[in-house]
Amino acid sequence: MKRVAEKSLKKKYGEEFVIHSTWNRDQERFFADCSPRDNSEVVFKATFYKNGKGLYDDGYARAIVSKEANELLEPNFQVVFNNCYTRTLIGDYYSQPEVENVHKITLQEYLEKYMAELHVDGYITCNVYIENDIFTENDLEVEYEFLKYILVDKIKSNISPDFASNIKVNLYFLDPQMLRKTKEDFGTYTSIRGEFDCEMRKYQDIICLYKNGEIEMDYAEYKEQRLLYKEYEELRNKKEGE
Repeated sequence: MKRVAEKSLKKKYGEEFVIHSTWNRDQERFFADCSPRDNSEVVFKATFYKNGKGLYDDGYARAIVSKEANELLEPNFQVVFNNCYTRTLIGDYYSQPEVENVHKITLQEYLEKYMAELHVDGYITCNVYIENDIFTENDLEVEYEFLKYILVDKIKSNISPDFASNIKVNLYFLDPQMLRKTKEDFGTYTSIRGEFDCEMRKYQDIICLYKNGEIEMDYAEYKEQRLLYKEYEELRNKKEGE
């Protein structure tokens, strides 16, 4: 399957790719996590026919523009959450435009030209992996202020006003070792699955949903979920010690 994937991507894009892993999609097709050999920081998922027919679809262009969006937003998360690792995703893998020249695509061109042609509602997902630390109530207020106002403004000004209407932020609070592992695993993974998924389930996460640019969680709820950190830590440490 890796050989099929390598050959199919090279035929479409005219460059060499590294195939990190493959797994079944259905009886006729399989998924693969891939990177261009000359740009290992771009990791994307693609679907191929098992019979060697070639490429069914891929997220190469999406991965390129998502990386650009992440570079715009990550410094803002770093200011608020200190030691964190972020992954920003534009749109949906299953609703992607066909880009004419993936090697020259920019975030703004992708949004304004290609996604507009599909008439797809723009949305953005920010996955933030944060090192657990001692925090004060003032820290929680700063975090919530950022999520409620500043992040929305940054997306409006740096990415697109349309995308500020549909945002999802997933906050994962990890110990230092798991944070390092997360960074390493996303060097070859496009999603949390398998053993990685089992490990991640041991840690607290907060899901922040937005509607029409407004976060649907109030400060009291955010504070309550953040304070669960100690309970999660105590329970996890107890299980690991058994």
